[in-house]
Amino acid sequence: MLVKQILLQQVMKIKFVKLCVTALVAASFIISDARADIDGFNFLVGWSQNREADGPPLSLGDDFVRITSGGNQYRSLWFNAKQDITQFSATFRYRVEDIGGQGSEGGVFFVVQNDPRETAALSPFFFGYGNGLFEPSIGVQPSAAITIESRQFALGKNGTFSGSYENGDFTDVSPSIEPTTAFMFTDVLVSITYDGNLMNVVMDDQVNEPYEITFSLPELDISLGSPNTYVGFTAGASGFFNSGATQVISNFQFVELGSDVLLGDVNQDKSVDLLDVAPFVDLINAGKFQEEADINQDGVVDLLDVAPFVALLTGE
Repeated sequence: MLVKQILLQQVMKIKFVKLCVTALVAASFIISDARADIDGFNFLVGWSQNREADGPPLSLGDDFVRITSGGNQYRSLWFNAKQDITQFSATFRYRVEDIGGQGSEGGVFFVVQNDPRETAALSPFFFGYGNGLFEPSIGVQPSAAITIESRQFALGKNGTFSGSYENGDFTDVSPSIEPTTAFMFTDVLVSITYDGNLMNVVMDDQVNEPYEITFSLPELDISLGSPNTYVGFTAGASGFFNSGATQVISNFQFVELGSDVLLGDVNQDKSVDLLDVAPFVDLINAGKFQEEADINQDGVVDLLDVAPFVALLTGE
């Protein structure tokens, strides 16, 4: 009789492990789908785009977006699935194909945001991102952004500039700083890395020495209200006689670097508990493993049947 009980316990342990693995695999598919890294524009499949009323449409391909093509334009692009911005890296190519005469300007912002408008967020001011002088709440916010601006003697500046901004406000954070070279009319490799405190930006035209600058943006996961935000771009162009600028973004990649991951933290709430194995019960309720799932043999299939899994991971 004792041998039979021991064998039964071993069989139940094996079944328990198999069921937990099945539940975790199912849960990981659910989580990874919402947290997928971004690899290219893919003809904007999986993206949302916004633009000014009656403006010309965006021109796009498999891995590029011509986001502005003239003056008086403001646009935004957002990847539809929120991403973890606790720590991340982003890379893309930026190119000004054409810019008007004196007074013309264009700009592209890389933005992480939790605006209530979600993937419809767009401002008619400051390259699709900023607050208006008399409309201080119209900008994309809460948010953080890195900008690349190209100007032809607009606002007293000529060349390419980079800055860091938050919440649609371009007056109080980091001033625009002129790179060592003007990057217009060439592909510029842009690399952005965030470690939870500092945002490092490198712009490389593959001819001159790369231009590098670091901005202090501590704990964006707190200031934006969540570690999971929308990721994308805003852009705009303006100038005399509707000249503006034609700007292209290509080869965009976004990688979640994240923080330390707890083994078993399937729902990524920074704790290992029964919520991480809730999909197990969903599988049971769907009619799978009904005869095997009552691990504690109390006649009911519920989260108590997988409590030992949590105990194994937490040591409790």
